[in-house]
Amino acid sequence: MAHFRGTVNSGKKDASRLGHKSTGLTTTCNTWELGIKVDVRFVNGQNIFKVYKTGGSNGASNPELLTTVILDEETGKKATEYHL
Repeated sequence: MAHFRGTVNSGKKDASRLGHKSTGLTTTCNTWELGIKVDVRFVNGQNIFKVYKTGGSNGASNPELLTTVILDEETGKKATEYHL
Protein backbone atom coordinates (compact mmCIF):
# COMPACT_ATOMS: atom_id res chain seq x y z
CA MET A 1 0.00 0.00 0.00
CA ALA A 2 1.23 3.52 -0.81
CA HIS A 3 2.54 5.65 2.02
CA PHE A 4 3.24 8.91 0.10
CA ARG A 5 1.29 10.79 -2.57
CA GLY A 6 2.51 13.57 -4.82
CA THR A 7 0.26 15.73 -7.03
CA VAL A 8 0.69 18.24 -9.83
CA ASN A 9 -1.72 20.59 -11.59
CA SER A 10 -0.77 22.34 -14.81
CA GLY A 11 -4.10 24.09 -15.31
CA LYS A 12 -5.77 21.23 -17.15
CA LYS A 13 -6.02 18.12 -15.04
CA ASP A 14 -4.49 16.91 -11.79
CA ALA A 15 -2.04 14.02 -11.88
CA SER A 16 -0.63 12.07 -8.97
CA ARG A 17 2.04 9.53 -8.17
CA LEU A 18 2.43 7.21 -5.22
CA GLY A 19 5.46 6.26 -3.16
CA HIS A 20 5.92 3.45 -0.69
CA LYS A 21 7.83 3.28 2.59
CA SER A 22 10.54 1.30 0.78
CA THR A 23 10.88 3.70 -2.17
CA GLY A 24 9.99 7.18 -0.91
CA LEU A 25 8.90 9.92 -3.30
CA THR A 26 10.74 12.79 -5.01
CA THR A 27 9.05 15.77 -6.69
CA THR A 28 10.50 18.75 -8.57
CA CYS A 29 9.26 22.10 -9.86
CA ASN A 30 11.63 24.03 -12.14
CA THR A 31 12.29 26.99 -14.34
CA TRP A 32 15.32 26.77 -16.61
CA GLU A 33 17.71 28.18 -13.97
CA LEU A 34 15.95 27.68 -10.60
CA GLY A 35 13.98 24.88 -9.04
CA ILE A 36 12.78 23.15 -5.91
CA LYS A 37 13.09 19.45 -5.15
CA VAL A 38 11.24 17.73 -2.30
CA ASP A 39 12.37 14.28 -1.26
CA VAL A 40 10.46 12.22 1.33
CA ARG A 41 11.64 8.96 2.88
CA PHE A 42 10.46 6.70 5.70
CA VAL A 43 13.38 6.00 8.07
CA ASN A 44 13.15 4.38 11.51
CA GLY A 45 9.46 5.19 11.99
CA GLN A 46 9.81 8.78 10.76
CA ASN A 47 8.63 10.54 7.62
CA ILE A 48 11.57 12.76 6.64
CA PHE A 49 10.96 15.53 4.10
CA LYS A 50 13.98 17.35 2.66
CA VAL A 51 13.51 20.51 0.57
CA TYR A 52 16.29 21.57 -1.81
CA LYS A 53 16.97 24.57 -4.04
CA THR A 54 18.26 23.36 -7.42
CA GLY A 55 19.80 24.82 -10.54
CA GLY A 56 16.57 24.20 -12.42
CA SER A 57 16.15 22.21 -15.60
CA ASN A 58 19.66 23.01 -16.86
CA GLY A 59 21.17 21.50 -13.69
CA ALA A 60 23.76 24.28 -13.36
CA SER A 61 24.34 23.68 -9.65
CA ASN A 62 24.19 20.96 -7.04
CA PRO A 63 21.04 20.87 -4.90
CA GLU A 64 21.25 23.02 -1.74
CA LEU A 65 19.38 21.69 1.31
CA LEU A 66 17.00 24.39 2.61
CA THR A 67 14.98 22.62 5.29
CA THR A 68 14.16 19.23 6.77
CA VAL A 69 10.73 18.43 8.22
CA ILE A 70 10.30 15.27 10.30
CA LEU A 71 7.14 13.55 11.52
CA ASP A 72 7.49 10.72 14.01
CA GLU A 73 4.61 8.33 13.28
CA GLU A 74 4.57 6.78 16.75
CA THR A 75 4.49 9.99 18.81
CA GLY A 76 3.04 12.41 16.25
CA LYS A 77 5.89 14.80 17.09
CA LYS A 78 6.91 17.19 14.29
CA ALA A 79 10.26 18.91 13.95
CA THR A 80 11.66 21.40 11.43
CA GLU A 81 15.35 22.12 10.83
CA TYR A 82 16.39 25.09 8.70
CA HIS A 83 19.64 24.90 6.76
CA LEU A 84 19.87 28.44 5.40
